[in-house]
Amino acid sequence: MAVKISKDNVQLSSKRTRVAFRSHEGSWYLSCLEDESGRSLVTGSPTGSMWALRAKAEGKVVGTSSQGLSSRIRATGRSSFEMVWPAFMLSGSKCNAKLRLSLVESGFVSARLGVSCDPPLSLWEVDFPILEGLAAENATLYAPYGYGKAMRYEDATRYRGTYPSHHCTMQFLAWNIGPTNLYFGCHDRSASTKTLEFSSQPPTFRCTLPVAGMGEMAARYQVPHPAVLGAIPGDWYDVARFYRGWALRQPWCRAGPVASRPTPRAFRDVALWCCASGAPGEVVPKALQFLEYFEVPMALHWYVWHEIPFDDHYPEYFPAKEGFKEAVGKLGAAGILVMPYINARLWDPGTESWRHECAERDAAKDSDLKKYVEVYGSKVPLSPMCPATSAWSRKIRDIVTKLAGEYGVHGIYLDQIGAAAPKLCFDPAHGHPVGGGDWWVKGYRSMLEQVRREVRRINPEFFITTESNAEAWNDLLDALLMCNSTEGDLAPIYPAVYADRVLTFGAYIFRGDLEDSWAFRAKVSEMFLWGTQLGWLGFDVLEPKFQCEAEYLRALAKVRSSTKLLAEGELLRPPRPDPEVEVIEASWELWGKKWSVRLPAAQATVWRGSDRSVGVVACNMGNAEAHLKVELNTTGLGWTKARTIRMMESTELRSADPSLSGGGLSLTLHLPPRSGRCISSGTPRRRAVR
Repeated sequence: MAVKISKDNVQLSSKRTRVAFRSHEGSWYLSCLEDESGRSLVTGSPTGSMWALRAKAEGKVVGTSSQGLSSRIRATGRSSFEMVWPAFMLSGSKCNAKLRLSLVESGFVSARLGVSCDPPLSLWEVDFPILEGLAAENATLYAPYGYGKAMRYEDATRYRGTYPSHHCTMQFLAWNIGPTNLYFGCHDRSASTKTLEFSSQPPTFRCTLPVAGMGEMAARYQVPHPAVLGAIPGDWYDVARFYRGWALRQPWCRAGPVASRPTPRAFRDVALWCCASGAPGEVVPKALQFLEYFEVPMALHWYVWHEIPFDDHYPEYFPAKEGFKEAVGKLGAAGILVMPYINARLWDPGTESWRHECAERDAAKDSDLKKYVEVYGSKVPLSPMCPATSAWSRKIRDIVTKLAGEYGVHGIYLDQIGAAAPKLCFDPAHGHPVGGGDWWVKGYRSMLEQVRREVRRINPEFFITTESNAEAWNDLLDALLMCNSTEGDLAPIYPAVYADRVLTFGAYIFRGDLEDSWAFRAKVSEMFLWGTQLGWLGFDVLEPKFQCEAEYLRALAKVRSSTKLLAEGELLRPPRPDPEVEVIEASWELWGKKWSVRLPAAQATVWRGSDRSVGVVACNMGNAEAHLKVELNTTGLGWTKARTIRMMESTELRSADPSLSGGGLSLTLHLPPRSGRCISSGTPRRRAVR
C-alpha cells in the first residue's frame, strides 16, 4: 500500500483499490477509483465535487463546494496524504477545509474532512463524501432500506434515506458492476444523523450531515467519522459481510449474539405472531383459536387495548379497556405472550396532559422553535417529542412499568423508534447541540436503558420491540418489526449483517394477500427463509376459504419451531436458485404502490448455528412437489473433504441425496407442495429401528 504524488497527480494504491486525484487549474478532484483488476468504478471530472457545505449568513443559506476551489496536496506518510483548501471566501467570510486520506489495512481508503468558517457565517450542513461519475453499465444499487434493496440502475432513479430510520437502517451504500462492488461507507460509531443518497443524473453517491450546532457561530466542524471507500469482489452478500466486520465492534452489538444475550427464552422461541385490535371479549377467544390451530409458540400484538382511539390522545393510554388485565392473564396461562402497542415518539397537543404537564417544552422544535406536527390516518395533529429530554423518557418508562406491573403484559412495542427519521431539534433548553449530531440516538438509548432496567425488576422475562430495523438500538431491543419491508427488489442484506444479533418479526399481510394466494405465500416464504418470526396477521386467516394459506403458514411455523437456527443462527451466503424450479409471479401493494415480485416456488437459505453446525432451510410454496437442488460451498464453510464425507454419512444431510461435485456438496431436498424443511449437520442421521 502506497501513495504516489507528482505535480498534477496523486495515487493511493492497494491490492484491492486504486484511487487517483488530478489537478485542474489549481483545483484537485477525484479522477478515478478502480478495483484490483483495473475495472473503473468511478470516473470523475473537474466539474465534480468531493465535498460541499452550506452555511447561514444573515438568515439565508449559502453554499459552496470543492469544485474549482484552489487546493494543495501534502504527503503525511507512506500511505497517507492531506488535501487543503485554504482561505476560500463564502458570502464575504473566510473558510478553510482539510481532507485527510489514507489506506487502511483492509485496502480501503479512509477519508476524514474538517471545515471551518469565520463569523458571521454559521455552518449548517456538510456533504461528504460525494462520489460523482459512477460507472453505470449493467449496474445495481444496494441500499440499506428495510431488509435491503438491490435495484437495477435502470430502475433506481433515486434513493434517499435519513439514518437511523427504516429508509436507512445501516451506514453504507454499494454499487455493483459485474463481479465488483463500489463500497461507500460512513463508519460512524456515534450513529449521528445523516442522509445517504443516490441520484442517477449523473450517477452519484452523497452523504449529507446536518452539523451539531446548526446555525450557531461554530468556528469548526469535523465530520464525526471516516468515509470508507473501496472495491469489494462479489455481490450484496460480500458487501454485507464487510460491513458486518465493522458493525460487530460497535456499541449497538455489545449485547452479543442472540444465543447468549438476555433475550427471554420464551420470546426467542416464538414462531408466529397474530395482530389484533379491540376489546378483550373479541380478542381472547380468537387468539386462543389461533393457538389451537397453529400449535406453535406464539405472541399477540394488541392494538387499541385502551379506551382512546388509535393515533389520538397519546400518551393518555389509561384506563385500559375493561377486562384487559384478566385477558392478559388468561392468554399468558395458555402460553400466548401479550405485547401491547404504545407510541414512544408522539404526544397529542390537544390533550389535557399536554397542557397540564407543559409538554410543549419537551417537544422537538424546528429552526423557528415551533413544534413539529405530523398527521396520520386518524387526522389528529401529533407532535414528535425530543428524546433528549428527561421528561419524555420518564413518561414512556412510567407507561411501560405500569403495563408490566399492574397488567402483567409480557412485552411492549414502542412504535416508531426504529422507523421514523430523527427530527432536527433546535431548542437549546433541551441540553443537546441544536440540529444534527448524535444526540437523537443517545436520547433513545438512554430511554431504552431506563425502561429495560426498571421493567426487568418487575419481570426479568420482559421483552421490548419497535417498528423497523434501524441498527443503532439493536442491543437494547429484543426484536424489530419488519412490517414496512414488503416491497419489491428486496435482498436480505440486514439479516446477512445482523441475523444472529437481534430478532426480527412480521410483515404487513392484508386480506388482499390472503385472497391472492401467491402474494401471501411469497411473503411468508421470504420471512421464513430470512429468519423472521412469522405472521403478524389477523384472525381472518382461519376462515375456511383461506385453508390452503393457513396450512402453509402452519407448516412453516412448525419447522421454525423445531430449530434454533432461524432464531440464533448466522445467515450464510444464499445458494444459487435452482434453474429447474418454476418462478412464481406475485403482486404486493403497500401505501398505494404496487410491486411485481418474482420468486422461485422452492428455494433455500443456509445458516450457521451458535454451535457451529450448518443447516439448510427450505420451503416450497408451489402446488406440486419440488426436488430442490442446493449447492453448498464446502471451502467457504471451512470443511475439508474428509469432514464433508463424514457430514454426508452421519448427519441429517444424508436425507438430501448428498454428492460431492467439484469444490462443493450437492443436496436435493424433496419438498411436498406448500411445505418447509430444515436439515442440519448438527443433527445425527436417524437410523431405522429393527
